[in-house]
Amino acid sequence: HSCGKELFDFGVYDRVLCDVPCFSDRHSISSDDNLFAQKMIKDRLKLPEEQTELLKAGLMYLKPGGSLVYSTCTLSPIQNEGVVNQALKSLREETANQYFV
Repeated sequence: HSCGKELFDFGVYDRVLCDVPCFSDRHSISSDDNLFAQKMIKDRLKLPEEQTELLKAGLMYLKPGGSLVYSTCTLSPIQNEGVVNQALKSLREETANQYFV
């Protein structure tokens, strides 16, 4: 499996599904991989950055006029609206492409 950030066929897809890794409150039930545990702070803080990079890559794969669905398993504003806003801000600064929400 390759990560969506590693593909290079930009601007060719009509539709993209960006189903990113995420964490939610329900993950705290499992003690084995509890992202809310003290030892997982770095992973938890880094996750929105990874989500943003995946979303940016997904947007770059779209043809003009294409559609993207951004999907997470959480209600967290940071992982949802925050990631979308950061990805769009970053792409506006880095490219001449226009994206509409």
